[in-house]
Order: sequence, then C-alpha cells, then structure tokens
Amino acid sequence: MTYTCLGAANMTMGCSEQEAQALLKFKHTLTDDFKMLSSWVGNECCRWERVYCDGSGGNVIGLDLRANRSESTFPFPVYMIRDGIIYNGGFENYLAGDDLDSSLAELRHLKYLDLSGNDFRGSHIPEFIGSLDKLSYLNLSNARFSGVIPHNIGNLSNLKVLDLTEESSNLIADDMVWVSGLLSLEHLKLNRVRLSGVRNIEMVFYMIPSLIELAVRECGLSNVDLRTHLNVSRTLPNIKHLDLGSNEFEGGFPSLFKNMSSLLSLDLSGNYLNASIPVMPNLLKLDISDNKFRKIEQVGIWRRCHLKELIVSYNHFEEEMVGPSTNMSGCSHYALEMLHVHGNYLKGS
Repeated sequence: MTYTCLGAANMTMGCSEQEAQALLKFKHTLTDDFKMLSSWVGNECCRWERVYCDGSGGNVIGLDLRANRSESTFPFPVYMIRDGIIYNGGFENYLAGDDLDSSLAELRHLKYLDLSGNDFRGSHIPEFIGSLDKLSYLNLSNARFSGVIPHNIGNLSNLKVLDLTEESSNLIADDMVWVSGLLSLEHLKLNRVRLSGVRNIEMVFYMIPSLIELAVRECGLSNVDLRTHLNVSRTLPNIKHLDLGSNEFEGGFPSLFKNMSSLLSLDLSGNYLNASIPVMPNLLKLDISDNKFRKIEQVGIWRRCHLKELIVSYNHFEEEMVGPSTNMSGCSHYALEMLHVHGNYLKGS
C-alpha cells in the first residue's frame, strides 16, 4: 500500500533556522553509515534530500527517512543480521540510533513521517510523537522499537495512516483506549505487536469508524480477545481490508464478521478454524489457508457470487470437489478467477 501526501521540496524558500537546526541536531544523534543524510548541510533544509517543505511558508511538512530496500535479483528473500537477530526484507541502507531524538518535536508543521526499516536499537517510541498533531502519515514499522506503545499517539486526530508493524515482536500494547482519539484514521497496521489480553482491544474494532484497512497479523489474538465486550452492532462500518492471519483463533468464527458488509478482502490464514464461514456479500478475496477445515461445504464456495480469489490451501479437505448445483447456489453467475487448493487431500478429477 502506497500513501503519499508530499509534493516536491521547495526550491525557492528556505526553511526556518529553528527547523534547520532541529534537523541537524537530529542528524547528529544518528549513525549514518550509508550517507543517507549527506545532503543535510548548511541551513537550506528545503533543498535537502528526504525533506519536503510546503510551497508558501517554507515549513517542513515531510520527512521520508525510510530505509532503502535492496533490489536483489536472487530468487529468494534477502536476509540480514543485526545484533544476532535475523531480519527479512533486505534493508540495504538504513539509519541507526540509540533513540528517536526529541528535536523532531520542533517540526510543528510536520504532516508526513516515515522512519520504517531503520534501527533504533530497542528503544521506546518517544512520548513527543503524540505532540506532532499535524501528522496524517506515521510509519515506524520494522524500526526496532520496543516496549509499550505510548497512549498519546491517540492525540493525532489528523492521522490517516499508522503503521507500527514490528518484525522483532518487541512492541507491546497494554491498553488500546488511545485509538478512540484517531478520528481520521483509514489504515492501521499493528502486525506482530503483542495484543493478547490487552485491555480495551474491542476499541480497535468499533471506535475508528473511518478505518478502511486493519492488519493485526501474528498478534497472539484468540476468540476470547474478540468476544469479550465486543459491540458487534458497531463493528467497523467502512472496513474493506482485514488481516487477522497467524493468530490463535480456533473453532468457530468470531462474531465480529456479522456486520462487516463492506469487506472486500479477509485474511484468516494460519489459525485453527474449522467452522462454517459466514457469507459476506461484497467479499472479493478470502484466505483461509493453513487452518483445520475438513469439509468443502464449510467454505460455501458456490454461495459466494462476487468472490474473485479463494485460498484454501493447507487444510484437511479430503472429499471430491464438485461444481455448483441448484440447491447449492443462489448465484446467476460467478466472479471466481483464482482458486488455490494445494496442500489438501482432495479426491476425484
């Protein structure tokens, strides 16, 4: 997913001395072995690479400091080792620091901040992030932050995109009440953040009505987490893309799906589900691979008229797979284009 709100760096008006000095101070707290910030000299910060200014006042509105991904030509993923930990993703050039320096708080007009893929060495996400109230895009993914997510991120009422995915699984949420302040949020990614047993987890599913995409993959969630106090009647009315893969759901489907009529894609792969799947009328892609399903009718293939892609690989299907018949279907036509069934025990032709 690409989400950009930046124009070209302003080439005619210099940024304020205060903002230039704040950026230089921030630079000096980092190890820049790959010379990513080599253009950051002098005071004309609107001319620096990775810095974006508005077109009128010369205010810094964007910092694109994401690590550069390696464009490997090898037919397998690129891995790297930092402090004995193996990371996937092939980050070739990145910044490193012992923490995220508070000098960034001087950038009062900042709307876009991307620090993804860098190395902040297990430090905590700092509290000052919650003071950058103009932010509409915040990406701290895979930057080796750890500890508890600060609640004052909920102060960022203009935020549309928040990505706190962490490859090392060292980020923790103790209470999700802060999401109720994210009144404009459209995309939320918390993959591998530890969410099992977190207080107010239900707020993620009904307190952000603007949410279009939610990814909580490999977060330790179970049926219990989504059953307790969940207000099903208010569940994410505009959600289109939901990723609950590689969690610990088992048996029947969580009741939260009942009112998600806007869903276009649903990923439940890598769980322990084995009960019938409710029909979601607008669903285009469904991934239930690597679960415990045994009977084709539980999937309801021929009742899903609009479905374009269905992934049921690595389950326990054994019976013969037959086409639709009058009593199996209410569809006049089917949209199905891709069907993934490998890794099962299907019989017949």
